[in-house]
Amino acid sequence: MCASSMARKTAPKKNASRFCSRISGTWRRGPLTIILVAPRRGTLAFRVPDHPLARRLIAASGGGLPVTSANRSGEPDARTAQEVIAQLDGRIALVLDGGTTPGGVSSTVVDCTTDQIKIVRQGAISAAEIDGVLATVA
Repeated sequence: MCASSMARKTAPKKNASRFCSRISGTWRRGPLTIILVAPRRGTLAFRVPDHPLARRLIAASGGGLPVTSANRSGEPDARTAQEVIAQLDGRIALVLDGGTTPGGVSSTVVDCTTDQIKIVRQGAISAAEIDGVLATVA
């Protein structure tokens, strides 16, 4: 799920909420994906894109859009609209061309569903950076 801002997130436990609030406050948008408990759904992973046009589109749609990565599993990340179409032609209805993405390292995925914060996938934000932020939570 992509969100237009971090304002809508909630976490089930006080510690997880405090830790997630600190993490999401440090990286308000960009390469951070947070997993939270979702009522009636189990869990939900979300992030706020760094691209301003993407955030405006998401905000205009109500603040959240269910999305997936713009590449086929096991294939390289698509960095342009043309690369997305080459990989996903016939599987998607629309490609919004916002120019070439910076690409590179994937988002870091952090599980905040329990009191114990867990890094599910280390990406652009290192475990050391997250640990440093969590160490400041009293």
